[in-house]
Amino acid sequence: MAAYPDQAQRQNGLRTLLLALLVLALLPLVLGGMDALYAHSTDLGHHYALTARLYQDWSLPPGIDHSLGEMNFYPRGAHQLAALLGKLLGSPLAGMQLLSGLSIAIIWAALSAVLLALPLRAGWCCALLLAGLMLGNANSLQLFLHGSEIGGYYFYAQLVGHAAALLVLLTVLKLEQRGAPAWCRHLIVIAGMAGVALIHLLPASELLGLLGASLLLELLQKRPSLRQLLSSAALALGGALVFVKHPSYLGMKVIAANNGVLDLQYFQSMPRIAALALAVLGLALLLAWRWRSLAQQAQGGPSLGLKYLALYGVAVSGMCLLQLLALKLGQGSEYAVKKHIFALDSALLLLLATLPMLRNWQARPVASAAERSSAQLLLLPALAALSCYAVQPQGPARDASDLVQIEHQLTLRRDLLLAATPARNVYVLQMDHSDTYLDYMFSLGIFRTSREAAFQMLAPLGEAKLDGIVLTGQHSALSKLGQCALPASSAAFPMLEARCVTRELVAAQPVIELGSKALPPPCTIRGFSFPEPTGRWSEQPNASIECPLPQLAGQRPHSITLHASGFVQAERSQRLQVRVNGGAQQNFVFDAAHPLQQITLALPAGQGSSVTLALTLPDATSPHAIGMNDDQRLLGIMLARLEFR
Repeated sequence: MAAYPDQAQRQNGLRTLLLALLVLALLPLVLGGMDALYAHSTDLGHHYALTARLYQDWSLPPGIDHSLGEMNFYPRGAHQLAALLGKLLGSPLAGMQLLSGLSIAIIWAALSAVLLALPLRAGWCCALLLAGLMLGNANSLQLFLHGSEIGGYYFYAQLVGHAAALLVLLTVLKLEQRGAPAWCRHLIVIAGMAGVALIHLLPASELLGLLGASLLLELLQKRPSLRQLLSSAALALGGALVFVKHPSYLGMKVIAANNGVLDLQYFQSMPRIAALALAVLGLALLLAWRWRSLAQQAQGGPSLGLKYLALYGVAVSGMCLLQLLALKLGQGSEYAVKKHIFALDSALLLLLATLPMLRNWQARPVASAAERSSAQLLLLPALAALSCYAVQPQGPARDASDLVQIEHQLTLRRDLLLAATPARNVYVLQMDHSDTYLDYMFSLGIFRTSREAAFQMLAPLGEAKLDGIVLTGQHSALSKLGQCALPASSAAFPMLEARCVTRELVAAQPVIELGSKALPPPCTIRGFSFPEPTGRWSEQPNASIECPLPQLAGQRPHSITLHASGFVQAERSQRLQVRVNGGAQQNFVFDAAHPLQQITLALPAGQGSSVTLALTLPDATSPHAIGMNDDQRLLGIMLARLEFR
């Protein structure tokens, strides 16, 4: 027996150690991210509903599930994986959270590994440049890099699909490093595209672009023979047929025509996105040209990271430009184009980080395999972990462990209390630790409330028309509606008749509380922010309130009193101009000496069953503008309550 392991054994040992270090570096970020949910979108509810259905039944029954909408024919790969993880964790929501975190880790570990497939000194330089770009983006630019898909918006399946697509990219690079023939690598891309399309079509389309770019680069390396041309054409045609004939293609083509909301800081218009895609394409072509020149000098092997990042840039930018062309021809939507932003922004930073490869690094001594492996033991885990840290979603987050507890409570309530109830819509409203989008999510996912009915929950409750059963939190404002309680209701699990709730919320009231602990007001309120414990701030220079008039001892009220406080400072006052039902303007001033006021306004006689107050606040300003904090709302006055007399 040899005293020392041979070179192959040493390499295998180093790879095992590298993988272990990579897992140790990324695992804390994945587990830490599991407990933070950043999404504030109806898409969260839609993806959760499909995952929860698969978690419970594993397959969808024949016909249309009205709680799922377009998710009835949406690709289910990401949701099946989340449901499987959810079985291990006891929660479909926890399964989605874990898979989202794993996807972010896989994306940036794969991209870091591709970037580091360069000569040693060049790899260090490009890695440091990428680290600087990632940290600079997190602190300043805030481009939509991979990982941003689940921050605010919730493009969950697209994130998981990109993780799978980048694993395919890394696999093909590793196969080329080991000398696999080109046809084998291209077949792997086609097979990967078919698999990724089961998760999401957009990253699958980028693999189709990768196939086309790779075939073209192979042909440009040397004068191709007729056989090579025919072989490349056959592979390109085969890949295109696999894509357009895939079961996911037709369904996602219909969904792509829906024009959703995606606000982009720098690239809101189509011309700007086109300019970004062209910039990425230009950088990618420049680097592809550089790799081709290295390959002609027999130096392409150690620089395969350059080749595959260039191919990736061509693929993501090319697919975006094709989507823009389809939009010009009346296919798809601006929303479908905007969803390319995550891959485009990520490719932009990666290509910029690879620009040092334009200089000649080969004058330096070539590093040995041991030196490269040792460097990767340090560099790959560090770069991947830093990248994952830099793309963690920002903004307000909900504690996912609290939401899993709510999920368990609601599931138990569904199984025990509502099992014998005839099929009715169930509205989850004002649960503890929840909000409107989460209530919507639980209603769809756990109680299978129809989409049409659940959309009512997204409107102000005073304007919603509910029909069915309302489940609410023990300490919610709705729990005070004891007159609407159902027989199975209890203090711990309030259950209310939805029609009764609707009736009570629109009924005229002599005193209308506007704080977050009160019942939703029976008023149409515009220009005011979300309710806080003590009331609502006006957040625009112009605001309005329209409320029904109550009967006081059988008579119409003759006045309304506003209990208000102004956003004032020692040397700064706040003017308030009010018109009642379009009448004459009445002027009031809040200042440091009079920050709290009770403003009584006379109500005109005989002018209908409601009153409209038009408020103008010419001195409204934001706390950010005066250096108080980062709040960007234009604050004027806070209304605590309205009182009819």
